[in-house]
Parts: sequence; structure tokens; C-alpha cells
Amino acid sequence: MRLHSMTLTAFGPYAGTETIDFDVLSRDGLFLFTGPTGAGKTTILDAVAFALFGQLPGARKNLLNKIRSDHADHSVAPQVILECTLAGERVRLTRRPAYDRPAKRGGGTTTERASVALETMADGAWVGVENGNREGIVADWIHERIGLNCEQFMQVVLLPQGEFAKFLQAGDRDREQLLRSLFDASRFAAVEDWFDNREKAEREALREHESAILELRAEARTIAQVDVADVPDEAGVEWLSGLVTKFGARAEALVAQQEQAERDLESTQSALTAAERVMELQRKLHDARELSRRVESQRETVDRQRARLSLARKASSVVPLLERQADSEAARQVAGTDLEKATSVLLERRPEAPVSSAAKMASEAAAVRTQLGSLDEALANEDELPAYTKEAADAAANVAEASAIAEEISRRRTDLPEEIKKVNLRLTELTIVAGQQTAARQAVETAQAATAAALEVQTLQRKFEELTEATVEAKRSALEAKETWLLLRERRLDGMAAELAGQLAVGDACLVCGSLEHPRPAVTVASTPTKDDEAAAQKSYEDADLALTEASSSLGTVGKKLGTAQGKMGSRSAKAWTAELASAKMRLAEAVAADAELARVRREHEQLEKQLADATSMLEDATANLTAHRSAQQRAEQSLRTRQDRVAKARDGFESVAERAADLSSLALLYDAVIGGLSAVAQADKSVRSATNAARSAAKKAGFDSSDAATEASLDADTEATIATDIEQFDVQSTRARTLLDDPDFAGLTDQPPPIEALAQDRDDAKELLQQVQTALSDAVKARDGLRKVLRSATTVLAQGAEAHERYAVVRDLASVIRGQGANTKAMHLTAYFLAARLEQVAEVASSRLLKMSKGRYSLVHSDERLKKRGAGGLGLQVMDAHTGIARPTQTLSGGESFLASLALALGLAEVVTQEAGANTLDSLFVDEGFGALDSETLEQAMSVLDELRSGGRTIGLISHVDELKVRVANQLVVSSGERGSHITINA
Repeated sequence: MRLHSMTLTAFGPYAGTETIDFDVLSRDGLFLFTGPTGAGKTTILDAVAFALFGQLPGARKNLLNKIRSDHADHSVAPQVILECTLAGERVRLTRRPAYDRPAKRGGGTTTERASVALETMADGAWVGVENGNREGIVADWIHERIGLNCEQFMQVVLLPQGEFAKFLQAGDRDREQLLRSLFDASRFAAVEDWFDNREKAEREALREHESAILELRAEARTIAQVDVADVPDEAGVEWLSGLVTKFGARAEALVAQQEQAERDLESTQSALTAAERVMELQRKLHDARELSRRVESQRETVDRQRARLSLARKASSVVPLLERQADSEAARQVAGTDLEKATSVLLERRPEAPVSSAAKMASEAAAVRTQLGSLDEALANEDELPAYTKEAADAAANVAEASAIAEEISRRRTDLPEEIKKVNLRLTELTIVAGQQTAARQAVETAQAATAAALEVQTLQRKFEELTEATVEAKRSALEAKETWLLLRERRLDGMAAELAGQLAVGDACLVCGSLEHPRPAVTVASTPTKDDEAAAQKSYEDADLALTEASSSLGTVGKKLGTAQGKMGSRSAKAWTAELASAKMRLAEAVAADAELARVRREHEQLEKQLADATSMLEDATANLTAHRSAQQRAEQSLRTRQDRVAKARDGFESVAERAADLSSLALLYDAVIGGLSAVAQADKSVRSATNAARSAAKKAGFDSSDAATEASLDADTEATIATDIEQFDVQSTRARTLLDDPDFAGLTDQPPPIEALAQDRDDAKELLQQVQTALSDAVKARDGLRKVLRSATTVLAQGAEAHERYAVVRDLASVIRGQGANTKAMHLTAYFLAARLEQVAEVASSRLLKMSKGRYSLVHSDERLKKRGAGGLGLQVMDAHTGIARPTQTLSGGESFLASLALALGLAEVVTQEAGANTLDSLFVDEGFGALDSETLEQAMSVLDELRSGGRTIGLISHVDELKVRVANQLVVSSGERGSHITINA
């Protein structure tokens, strides 16, 4: 990952808009953040983290809702725009935190929600990523390309020396917290949690078994009704078996008692049943005698009712004729009343009506109905008036609507030619602009190639300068190595006599003179080089010469590429080509837009031409439609006037024809009522005479002197039925009394009552005794069965409890080891083992840096020893001093040494975290403070390490107040603060 630029608005101490060009700052690979304390240097790194992850790092994580600058105007929205390269892809991130702004309506404030926009560079233009405004999508997209979370990223990119000085000298617990935040130890923590939960589960299972035993023991005690004091402390299967045996014997004894109680109950019940039979017969005899007495007392009354019923039955043949006579007389009275009423009403309407003559009345009624029939057509016309009135109104509305449509079409037909003229002019303009697409596209391609070449020139220029320095250095090293080799060779030749003398032996010939005697051999001087020394020096020279050849070759290759790129770039500067590219893209965009607009305007022209033709045709149709509607209006108005005249004539002084027709209809009905009344009265008189004669004849035939005598002897149906029922019931009771008194069971029966109460008490006593025995037997059986069930359950639970206790012991011991307790002699929990391995890696990587910075003296080693007897271990750090060969606490380092060690530790931790997370290379690194504690020599050593990182392709940003760094580092980002907020200045 490499940062290119960042723009902050109303963010932290920055009230306005501040832009940082990291490409300019990092041109030399090293730059400095400087400014007074609290001005906002660290806020710049917070802004980078916010742009990438939407949150602030570390302890400031919960301050995101307060990040908006207090110095900024309330209408200004806080925002960060970051351009960077992620996994080889140019990216722009625009983020806004949630903030409160003044409400547009009324007083108070309203909260703006946080937002994000993710874009990538494609063909020289920014293109939004699909769903790039959704936080979850953006977070996944960034993590795929960086591979780190926010805390890991800030730990790898920003090296806070103060924090790592604390980490260097911290205890195991504090060191573990940081390591947990950087390395994913969740799977080991999950194992620890699993064992903790499993231990709790097994402990709970064991408690449940113990509780179950106590519950079963209590249940058995309750069933057997045993006092707590009588229950043994370890009451188990044997105690429960004894209770089962005890209650089994009790149940067998109660079965025998139950059988004897059942026999006693049966005997007493038989005696009581016989006594109750005698008492029932005595009661029946008494009831039969009482019934016979009541029958004899009613006999005289019943005989009189028999005679009365006989007369009523003779009169029954006369009663219907008498009723018919009464009905005829009533009907005659009703007919007379109805005729009188109808006559009175008719005479009020027509005093001259001949109400005494039915024939004349019929003639006048026919005349009224003739008048009524002549109104049928006028009635129909009157009913049609609303419809014809509406039809005339609708016709008038249709004429108005058709007239308006014709006028609108005519106006549109007049306006269309002017619109077509304007569109033709627009077509001409767009055709000219769209025709410039090819030229503009070629200009864009040329400018893009030149711009890319300009960027390549900048890169190759830096690389060429670096390789030039490397070649000069390689040449110097080769010359020094060659000079060293030749000097060694010369010194060896000077001492060759001594070297040859060292090979002489008694009796062997000299390799120079051949003599077998060696009176005065040369003596070897300790400083004389040997053959191996010369060979090593020659090898160093050959290696240096090969490095010079390779450096010269690389320099030549880069030089050729630089020349080629400069040729593509031409005489213009990169800035000029960038401006030309922007201008060409603008011209191309205008041409492309014009081409797209041209198609739309052509379609618009075609539509207008079609509208003109359609308007001409529609105007003809509208004119014809208007003429047709006017003709329809004339016909509707004529039909309406004809019907209105006809109805007015038929009303004859009434409000409506219907009212006149109703008047004639009611008059005809009055004539009909009087005519019907005359006929009904005549018929009723005839019926009365016939009914009276028939009733007199029937009464004489039935043996009555007159109709009145028959009426007096008659009974209504209910009374006759009641008398008949009474007689019938009397006869039944009389027969029943004789039958009961003749029952043979009454023979020998005395009036003395049997001792029922005494016998019933004997039976109840026997029944109560049986119930007591049955209850006792049921309780004994229930207790026996319950105890058997408890015994079975207890046997199972005790066996399971033994297994549970064994499982719990195993899991408890394992969980203790996992937690760093029990048999774990190092007192390291499982996660600490994992973190210790990572810390060991960090110490190894950090030592490679620290050895160089300390000139081979110091390295960091991991220690798993416990500092305290009761404390946890496994995450210790010590410093190995090569001067003494002894590892000692990191607290013994001096201030400068601690800085170097913490810097090395920070670099090592960053490297291991990146490898662990599988993250992409992070080309930007920021070192925060700590340089003030270094002397000049140590500062030089620290800077050499940073130079190594820079030479490896990283961009290093230093955050410091040290004046010497301000002199040594040319490119600087200066933060100044004031009453209206902070401001950023780039000096590069």
C-alpha cells in the first residue's frame, strides 16, 4: 500500500480544507512531520485510518462523534478524501463521519448520517465500485487488499516509540493485551472457553447427580414417613431395600383384613335389605287403604258430571248452526258499516253521485277510467323529460368540448414549424462538435502515453541516481579489494623464504637449492600472510569486481530505459502533459456527449415532423366531429320541446300529469267501493235468514224446546274435555284401589315396624371398617411401589454419579492445565503459548535490526519464566548482551539503548503481524517520536536502519521535534496552530 494524497475538511484541529501530497513528500523516500505539541500531527494518521476503516485507532475509537472541528463553520461538513494504491490498484476513498448540523427549518440541529464512497481509477477516470457507498461492502473490499484490521494497520504503519518502550519493559499481562490485539488468538481463546464451559458443565452434571440422590432420599423418607434423624448419613440401596421389604409385609397383612371386612359387610347388608322389604310392604298397604277412601268420597260428584256430559253431547249437533247464525249477523253488520263509510267519502268528492243505484254508479265509474286511459302517452312523455333534458345538455357539452379540441389542435399546428426550425439549428451545432471525436481520442491517447512516460521518467531517474551511487560505491569497493589483495600478495612474496623454510625436514632436499643440509632456515614472522589469506583476499576482490560488473550492467539497462521514456515524453514537462491530458479528456467528453445528444435530437426532430403531420390529420377529424355534434344538439333540443308541450297540455291545472292520473285513479276506486258495498249488504241479508231457519229446526230435532235451551246445555270443548278426563281418572283410581287391596303379599303382614336404624348402623360400621382397611392397604401398596421406583432410580443415579465424578476429575485437571494452573509448571494458559510463539518470532526479527543498530552487542530473546510465584508466565523479554554473554532485564538498558531496542521491536512486530495476517506489502511507514533520547552516534545508527527500509522501497515518515532531524530531512510536513485551527504546509 502506498499513500498518494489526502484532503481533510473540518477534521480535528483543521477547520478548513487541507491537502497533503504524499507523492511530493515521499519523493526522496523520507520525510518529517513537525510542529508544536497538540497541533494535529497524529490527527493526520487518524484521518488515514478513518478514510480506510471508518474508525479511529486505539483509545480514540470512541471519539469519532467528536472529530468534527470545533473551529469550523456549522455549515461545513467534516470529510476526508484519501487517494492511495492498494494491491496495485489506484483507489479514492471519501468518508464523512456522523455530525450535527443546523436544521433547515425551525431551530435546533439535525444529525447527518455517516457516509462513504469508494472509487477506482479506470482509463484515467474515477469509477465508483459497485455498492461502494455501503459500509459493509467497503470494509470487505479494503480488507481483501490490505489484510489487516484498523488496530493491526496502525501498529504496522505507525511505530509509536513511547508505546513500544512501555511494551519492551512491560509485564506479561500488559504485553499480552497488545499481542492479542495484533494476532488472531481467537481459536485458542475458544479452546480455553470450551474447556471452561465443559468443566462447568461436568461440575453442574455432578451437582445434579448429587442433588438427585438427595431428592430420592428425601422422597423415600416422605413416602415411608421416616424422621430425618432416623435416616443414615450414607443411606443408599441397602436402606431403601429394607424399606421396600417392610412395606411389602404390611400390604400382605392388610389384604387378609380386607377379605374379613368384606364378609362382615355382606352379612349386615343382607339383614338390612330384608327389614327394608317389610317396611316397604307396610307403606304400600297404607297407601292402598288411603286411595280406596278417597275414591268413595268422590263417587256422588262424578255421577252428576256424567249426566251433565250427556246433555252437552246432545246439544253438540245444534251448536255449529247457532255459530253460523251469529257469524251471518256479524257479517251483515260489517257490510253495512263499510257501505256507509264508502258512500260518505264518495259524496265528499262527488255530491251528485247516484249512490243508491248500482247501475248508475257503474256507468260513472267507466267514464272516469276512460279519462284516465287518455293520459298514458302524456305520462310516458313526462317520465322521459329528465332523460331528454340531460341528452340536450350532454349534446351542448359535447359541442363545447369538440370546439376546444379543434382550437387546441389548430394552435399546435401553427406552433410546430417554429419548433422544427430550432431543432434543425441544434442538429447542425451537435454534428460539428461530435465530428471531433476521433481527433480528441487521439489527443487523449497521445497525452496518456506521454504522461505515463513522464511518471516512468521520474521513477527511472530516481533509480538511475541510486544505481549511479551504487556503481560508484561498487567501483570503490572493487579497487579497495584489489589493492588489499595485491598488498597481501606482495607481503607473502616477501616472506616466501620463511614459508618454504617451514616446509623443510631433516633429510629432505630444499625446494630452492636442492641441498640436503639446512644450516640457517628463514624464520616465519607472525604478521606474514599465508596462502589462505591471499586466496581469501583474491576471492573478495573477484566478488567485488563481479558486483561492479552487475551494478554497471543494471545502470546501463536503466539508462537505456530512461532514454526511451524521455524520448516518449518529448520536450514537455510532466505538468504540461497532465494539463494537456485533462484538456484532451474534456474535449473528448464534449464530443462523446454531443454524439449521444445528436441521436436524441434527431429522434426529437423526427417526432416533431410526425407531430406536424398528425396535427394536420387531427384538425380535419376535429372539424368533422364538431359539425356532427352540432347536428346532434339540434335534434336533442327539438325532441325535448315536443315532449314539454305535450305534458303541459295534459296536466289540466295539476302540478304534473302523474298527479292528475292519481286523482282520477282514486276516484274510480271510490266508485268501486260503493258498488261493492251495495252488493255485499244484499248478500249478507240473505245469509242471515238462511242460518236462523236452520238453527231452529236442529234444536227441535235434538229434543230441546228452543235454540236458547240447546245453547244453555252446550259446553265448550275445553270444559267438556276436562269433565270427561275427570270421570276417566276416577274410574282408573277406583279399579286400582280394588287391585291393590287384593295383593297376596299383604297376607300375614302386621303393623309393627322393623328395627331399620339399628340394622343400618351395623351395615355402616362394617362399611367404614372396610374403607379404613382398603385405605391402609392402598397406602401400603403405594408406598411399597413408590419405594421400589425410588430404589431403581437410586441404583441408576448412583452408577451415573460415579461416572460423572470420574469425568469431572479428568476435565477439571485438563482445564486447569489449559488455564496455566495445576500441573502446568510454566503457568502459561493456552493463548499465552500461541502468543509466546509469535513473540519469539518478533524477538528474532527485531534482533536482526537491533544487532546492527548496536554494532552487534544487543539482541532480544524471549523468556517463558515467571517473574512472580503466583503470576502467569510465558511472555517475557530479555536483552542478550554479547559483551557479557548474559541475558538481562530490558529495564537495565539506557535511554538511547531502550529507544533502539523499542524501534527494533516495533519493526519486528510490524513485519511479523504483516506475515501472520497474509497482508499486502505496506510501502508507507511512520515513526512517532523517541529520537530526542539519542546521542549523535546512536541517532546515526537508527537513521541507517531507516535508510535500509527506505532503500527497500518503503516511504518513511518521521514524527519528531528533534532539530537535527529538521536539518537532515529535506522534505517536511509542517503543522502550525492558531486561534482558528491548525494549518498544513508542505516544504519539499
